[in-house]
Amino acid sequence: MNIFKQFIKSLYSPKEMANFYQQGIGKTILYIFFLVLVTSIPFFISIGIAINQLHSAAETVVKSDLPEFVIENGEFTADVDEPLIMDQDGLVLMLDPNSEFSLSEIEDFGDVIALQRYEVITIIDGTTEIFDLGQTDGFTISKSDLESLLDTVGSFIPLIIFLFAAIMYILFSLGKFIQVTLLGLVGLILKGSLNKPFIKYRHTWILSAYAVTIPTVLFALLESIGIYIPYTTIISFTAAFFILYLIVKELKEDVKEEQEEDITQW
Repeated sequence: MNIFKQFIKSLYSPKEMANFYQQGIGKTILYIFFLVLVTSIPFFISIGIAINQLHSAAETVVKSDLPEFVIENGEFTADVDEPLIMDQDGLVLMLDPNSEFSLSEIEDFGDVIALQRYEVITIIDGTTEIFDLGQTDGFTISKSDLESLLDTVGSFIPLIIFLFAAIMYILFSLGKFIQVTLLGLVGLILKGSLNKPFIKYRHTWILSAYAVTIPTVLFALLESIGIYIPYTTIISFTAAFFILYLIVKELKEDVKEEQEEDITQW
């Protein structure tokens, strides 16, 4: 049975999953990678959309909303007669080249990034950071420089998304292998409780890879529509253990002509 068919069977049939317990470790490893890939697709799509939207929003702000400005010799100047204040989805961007606002007044805006004549003030979640522009002495940046930077970043967005997705895929896969490994160890208690003396750790590890399918798919779907459940890891592990119980229960006791396959068999 190919991996795709195994995936479909693992969504509804513990009895079918029980038939996989003597397959090679290699095929099981491929199945885990396949499962992670399939369930990560909605996340990768949403991240790609978010990165593109963030870049588009930044371009709109810089090219359309910001006045001409320059940071040179540790000093910020802008072509405005009074402080310019813009609210971008709850984050306030303030251009105050004459430093008309005091720190306490800036704090009243909540989450804010304020560029003043000689410093940049950021306040995020109540934490205030002040950066002295004097540290940029000899460094110059203007609106046109920022526009050029955004254009350059825009040309690399597909690569950025790919690299980010690749890194996250590796991390997700690592997490899934850890989950399967732990579930396989815990699953050994079923050997005695269900009177399955022929079961070894290799078998519980293989079956655990299929037992995690339903909770993995379910939580991936919930997160893709914006529903986040607390204690996801605990709930997912518990659900997978219950499914593993149902799978092991389906194993036939007369299947004792166990073939000692090499652990690296594909």
